[in-house]
Amino acid sequence: MKKKIYIILLSVLIFLLIIFSFIPQILSSISFKKLIIKKIEKKFDSKIEIDNLNFSWFGPQKILNIKYIDKNINASTESIISNMSFFSFYKALKTTEKLPFLAHTKINNLNIDLHFEDMPKVSFYNIYTDIKSQNNDFNIFEITGKTTEDKFQGNFSIYMEMNREIINLKANGLAIPTVGIDNIVFYKSKKLKGIIYALLGSNMNIDIDAKITNFKGPVNINIISSNAEAKLNLLYQDGNVSLVKPAFLQFHLNANTKKIIKGIDFVKTYANSPLSLQISNHDFEIPVKKFLLNKVLIKNMILDPGRLLVSNTGAIRSIMNFSKMGNPKEVQIWSTFVNTRVEDSIFYFDRIDLLIENELHLCFWGKINLKTQALNMNMGLTQDTLETLFGITSVADDYVLKVPVKGTLDDPKVDMSKAAAKILALSALEQGKGIGKIIGGVVSKMQNDSDIPPPKRPFPWEGKVLKKKKETPLNPENFFKIF
Repeated sequence: MKKKIYIILLSVLIFLLIIFSFIPQILSSISFKKLIIKKIEKKFDSKIEIDNLNFSWFGPQKILNIKYIDKNINASTESIISNMSFFSFYKALKTTEKLPFLAHTKINNLNIDLHFEDMPKVSFYNIYTDIKSQNNDFNIFEITGKTTEDKFQGNFSIYMEMNREIINLKANGLAIPTVGIDNIVFYKSKKLKGIIYALLGSNMNIDIDAKITNFKGPVNINIISSNAEAKLNLLYQDGNVSLVKPAFLQFHLNANTKKIIKGIDFVKTYANSPLSLQISNHDFEIPVKKFLLNKVLIKNMILDPGRLLVSNTGAIRSIMNFSKMGNPKEVQIWSTFVNTRVEDSIFYFDRIDLLIENELHLCFWGKINLKTQALNMNMGLTQDTLETLFGITSVADDYVLKVPVKGTLDDPKVDMSKAAAKILALSALEQGKGIGKIIGGVVSKMQNDSDIPPPKRPFPWEGKVLKKKKETPLNPENFFKIF
């Protein structure tokens, strides 16, 4: 009796082992392939085709002739072939967080077309990836490919050696479409998507050289793009990057930059006056392994917007209309440089002076909360602006009338209540009537508030611009209606 039971149990065990041994073949079947395709299509709202699945317990694993289509991406590849075990291959497909490429893997002739709204169509094609591994460590990663965007054709290559203690990386690209990089880096963030394209322009040349040992080492990045130029000598250490040398970056702004700076539609920076950014290597640290805005430290950064041409829209149009400066399609703005810093999620900046359309001189200073976008800043009406707009000549040359600006970047609130009383009194004084006539002696001695930052003289427009003068001063009461 016992012998019979043993025979039955042994038979069942053998049967299960046979079934188990055929699991890869079962998963390679047409029925299972259709099940996988259906599941992926539902998850990503896409259309997928796979010619052949060929799995085995100990390798190689093969997926042949794959096509993927959704509203933004068309992709195809001839094959994915890996010598890893079936179990490891399954884990690699399931998650990219701990990609266990434990054997030789090749991706052959990968082609990707990207077509996003308000962005040019780009293609990454003839991409070949070769991943080699030894001693259960991810050792060598090689990838090459070509790109197209509009009339530009480019290429790229990446070579990386990596184990538990060392990362050696060399990457270079020629005419790489930034739309593709943008959507890879920020594929999970709709809010940030478009920033790289807006800042760098449509394509870039890039070189990256990194040598990390025991979570510490240099990372050097050189970028020359259609809109920008940057050279960064960084040090990576324990998940953070710092600057080894001061960094100098230049940007030629254009209409796409409005994706970054809200409320202002840039047309361009002038060829001989790009926006520049100088960053000190002292007290500079940015977390990259786990990004936290409140841990970003940039203690000394100089921003020079240079000379800009912007569209006469939004806040600029309001200022132009009510300042009676005409209605041009585009408005020229000169600016001084500004000292800035970022600490505890707050962006601090000292005084920046602007000359709008060679006529209106304003200045700004204060701070912005980068997390909440809350404003705690001031706008200054300078002596020459008070004279230009209202014909007021009774204040000192360095006088600035402070106007608080609160609210948020999306909804700024300009508080003209205190400034209005001063301007009305000064205007009345100029005309020798009303309250101005009565307290003229007091008003004429009006001094700057103690917290007005000093200007950075000479202004970049001095000696280059003959400032316009108004024949008829504005009525202050009408001017305040814009606020």
